[in-house]
Amino acid sequence: MKGALRKAALVACSLLVGSGVVAQDAFDARPKSANVAPRYLKLEISNNIVTLQANHVGVQDVLDALARQSDLLVISHGPLHGRLSLELERLPLSEVLRRIMQGRSYLLHQARPAMGPMVANHQRQSTLWIFTDGSGDAPGHDQGSGRSSTDIAAVIAELQSQLMSDDRRLRQEAIKGLRRLKVKEVVAPLSYALSDEDKTIRVKAIYALADIGGDNAVAAMAAAAADENPWVRAETAYALGTLGGGTAIALLEHALHDNDSEVREAAIEAFTDIGGGQSAAALAAALQDADVSLRVEAVEALADIGGDAAMRILNQALQNQDNSVRQAAREALAGLLSDDP
Repeated sequence: MKGALRKAALVACSLLVGSGVVAQDAFDARPKSANVAPRYLKLEISNNIVTLQANHVGVQDVLDALARQSDLLVISHGPLHGRLSLELERLPLSEVLRRIMQGRSYLLHQARPAMGPMVANHQRQSTLWIFTDGSGDAPGHDQGSGRSSTDIAAVIAELQSQLMSDDRRLRQEAIKGLRRLKVKEVVAPLSYALSDEDKTIRVKAIYALADIGGDNAVAAMAAAAADENPWVRAETAYALGTLGGGTAIALLEHALHDNDSEVREAAIEAFTDIGGGQSAAALAAALQDADVSLRVEAVEALADIGGDAAMRILNQALQNQDNSVRQAAREALAGLLSDDP
């Protein structure tokens, strides 16, 4: 992964820190003598304006502190070594990161302000993507160029081109790269991957979309819900269970009538994960499943969901033609009633 993904990202759109940009005292990995001030870290962030004081503090520790106090998401492809000794007063986050990351290859995507209520929280995050483990020797790394960009459109375009490769491994790595970016712009290329000839790659794209989230990602998964392969359809149902929402519920309701029992079972589990009255109402259809074991699973799912809607449907299950379903319904109702104060 490191070779192909790093090459693509660095060639297309890397934010590289050249030598000589930062004063020598901004980064100090030299051993400290006994009379040097003890290790400390002070950090203040307001509206992405940072004041930072650090003495002999690990790079990873500084980045972790930045991530905790801001919307920064840090993705590193390997361990970060070295220590920092620096004082920065009221600088933009991007400039602070440029100084911290001296001598390292990295990409900083600073998300634009959210527009409208449909934008998810994670789409507002800034992402620091660090290339380690020899990234300084990677193809396309021009140490003296000073090139910089906060726009990852070129990275996405390069990864999308890899999705068209004949090399299966390269296509898999492209999906991993798109998933790590965690921005809504990757939904389109991941949707393209849902038509890949390899079912494993299609499933990887499904879970990448689930990880990205948002209405567009859920809508894109509608194609996977109708995939010709039952395993892909089942994995789609599991993934939809992590997302929820009206579109996911509608797709899962359809999955309850799939001709493959494993897909129907996955849909039942997904409704359990989503929970709520809508899920309980949808599971009424599963109580009519031809597979009695799935009817029992639907009863157990209703017990897990709970609530008035689930109890009404469980009462109906007391009239089910199969004794095991009736018994499961009685036990489920008893458990719910005993939990009800």
